[in-house]
Amino acid sequence: MYDSNRFEDACWTVSGNLEIVGSARGPVLQVRPTNDSTSIGDSTINLKYISGGTESMSVTIRRPKYVGMAFTTQPHFTDSRVNVGVNIDYSFKYQIVDQFYAPFFGTMVNEIISGLDSYNTMPSPVVTRSGTTDANGIIPDGRTVLFYPGATSGYSLVEQSLIIGEHTATVFTRISFDEKFNITFWSNAQNYPVGFH
Repeated sequence: MYDSNRFEDACWTVSGNLEIVGSARGPVLQVRPTNDSTSIGDSTINLKYISGGTESMSVTIRRPKYVGMAFTTQPHFTDSRVNVGVNIDYSFKYQIVDQFYAPFFGTMVNEIISGLDSYNTMPSPVVTRSGTTDANGIIPDGRTVLFYPGATSGYSLVEQSLIIGEHTATVFTRISFDEKFNITFWSNAQNYPVGFH
C-alpha cells in the first residue's frame, strides 16, 4: 500500500488507540497500543509524503477475551491393574477468542498447571508448557492422572493458568472415578467461557 521508494520524505500520524514511539519521520514507524479497540478498525495510521500525497491504514487493537473448552476424547482408563494403579487420560481443546468473539489465531499461549486438591492420587507437580493457537484460535491440551494402586475411587483437581502476554485466564479441571469406575469430569470452562484479565 505504501510507496517504499518515497519513505525518506514520509511524515506519520496516528489516531485512535495508538501512539507513536520515537520519530514520526522517515521510513520506519514504531507504534504501541494505548487501549483495546471497541470496534473493528477504530485506529488509523496515516502517512503523508512531503513531496505530496497521503496514505492511511485502519488498525484494530485485539486482545484475548475468553477461553472455552471442548473435548477431543472422552476421559478413559488406560490401565487399571492393581499393581500399577489407575491411569485416566483425557484430552480436549481450548478455543481463545478476542473481544469481538473472533478466533485469536497464531498466538503463543503459556500454561502453568498446579495441583489444588486430590484423593488417592499421585501428587501433581507444577507443569509449565506452551503452544500456538491455530487459525480457529484452538490449542490442544490434556492430562494423565495416576491414582494409587488399589484405589477404587479418587479425584484430582488442578488449576490451569493460560497466559497470553499480560493477560491470564484461570481454568479449573477436576477428574474423578467412583467404586463402579464411572469417570466424571468437570471444568469451569466446559459450558461457559472463562475471561482473560
